Amino acid sequence: MNTENNLTNRPGRYIKLALMLLSIVLAGMVVGTIIQVAYFKLFGLDLSQLFYREDYAIHLKVALFITQLFTFLFPALFFGWIIFKKDLWSFFKTTETPKGVWILLAIGMLFLLLPLIQYTYDFNRSLPLPDWMTNMEESATDTLEAIITMHGPFDLIINILLIGLIPAMGEELLFRGAVQQLGYKIFSNKVVSVWITALIFSTIHFQFEGFIPRFILGLYLGYIFLWTNNLLVPIIAHFINNSAMVVMSYINPDLVSNMDETPVPDLPWYGVMISTLLIVPMIIYFANSYRNSSLPDSQET
Repeated sequence: MNTENNLTNRPGRYIKLALMLLSIVLAGMVVGTIIQVAYFKLFGLDLSQLFYREDYAIHLKVALFITQLFTFLFPALFFGWIIFKKDLWSFFKTTETPKGVWILLAIGMLFLLLPLIQYTYDFNRSLPLPDWMTNMEESATDTLEAIITMHGPFDLIINILLIGLIPAMGEELLFRGAVQQLGYKIFSNKVVSVWITALIFSTIHFQFEGFIPRFILGLYLGYIFLWTNNLLVPIIAHFINNSAMVVMSYINPDLVSNMDETPVPDLPWYGVMISTLLIVPMIIYFANSYRNSSLPDSQET
């Protein structure tokens, strides 16, 4: 069954679907929070010590696992199932094997973007932030430091799954797979949808010292999906980005105690510019091989 039959071309229809998706995400967050509270009570955890006791690290990981499932992965899949039933994977553009060259170029672009991401991160940190944003940033940093501390290969594997694989799947299904594709129809402009989705993607992480670099990462993932019309490509790129941080923190534990620093060497402005310009040929390749992507399939409606 063609997933096009499940939708109409009326913009109002897509706005209603977007509101439905928002409601599902909010409901998932509520359910996830309830499960987390029940879990903490079941194990009698002292929440004031949650970030500071080493024996609480496993409980933080469980809490993060619940958050990832009920905020991103389950809502995206539930939304796709409600609208498309068994055709949800066609809607999410995951039924075709991506070209190897797409994956290689996407990975190359990612690593060439790292100097720019580092540069914008340093700039972002220099901006004054309200106290409530600073407090949220400190809380997020404490959580990440507690979770990413590793004592052996088993912790490494768990963190690759928890920080690398699950967020890559859940966040890409929700943001690029659902939000961005709905935006194609709501705004009647795919580029606008890529930018707005990246804005939402960066905002919802509530880590404002990294807002600009995460926005750039969102643009990168959004354009990769737009150009390839295959969600597996940004999922793989997202996984590699997150997992690389985990692996480097395992190799160099000093990174864990100083999470404000990213493991990218500082480059002068012209080094950042050269690295960024090297991405241009890759963009040209993707643009030339760009297949029109539309919700719910590759044909314009």
